[in-house]
Amino acid sequence: MHYRGIIFIIFIYSQGFLYSQDTINMIDRLHIKRELKELEGRIEYLVRKAKIVNETEEIQQFHIFFLRNTLFAIPNYKADKEEYLNGSFLQYLKPNYYKISPQRLWQKKKNYLDTSTYIMDIKGNLIATGDARLVSIAFASYSLMIKTAKFLFEKKFDFVFYMGGIYGYFITIKEGKLYVISAFFGEIEMYEWGYFVNNCLDKIVPSQFVEKK
Repeated sequence: MHYRGIIFIIFIYSQGFLYSQDTINMIDRLHIKRELKELEGRIEYLVRKAKIVNETEEIQQFHIFFLRNTLFAIPNYKADKEEYLNGSFLQYLKPNYYKISPQRLWQKKKNYLDTSTYIMDIKGNLIATGDARLVSIAFASYSLMIKTAKFLFEKKFDFVFYMGGIYGYFITIKEGKLYVISAFFGEIEMYEWGYFVNNCLDKIVPSQFVEKK
């Protein structure tokens, strides 16, 4: 699971229009609608198997997707700020996966989307966190986690993801706009997209791909 310290996610204040309307629905753009349904089925199975909720209690899931930016594989690639400012980098993103061993020996291993997932009850209260491999209540009592989960429940962002850089800075999309948030040491910061790309690109893009000033 992706915990890497206790840094958690998703606050925002900023604006950045995407470069075209067909980038708004990242689930369709990444062609992961079926895989997302399978992931949520898997996580719900793990939650109920662990008896975190009773059989009739409804749950909600909010995912932070771990994506692969294929631009980073280009030899000698250096990030062009314009392609991040206008959102065109989104077309180069691809999903990452976990390969899960089946319970039965004759079944093949199955790929599930790589995410960090908040699991909440219907009121938005955090009850567990996890991914396709494991769910746990261990972090669900941390105040920052509870606060973040409540915020996610209320704001209902369209898509949230991490593609490299410093873990703890995340990109989100809501109503066709890009935002950046960070959460460190109990503090949540919100950034305007254009300002962040122009001044802090090496926090959302690995520093080796960013030209030194």
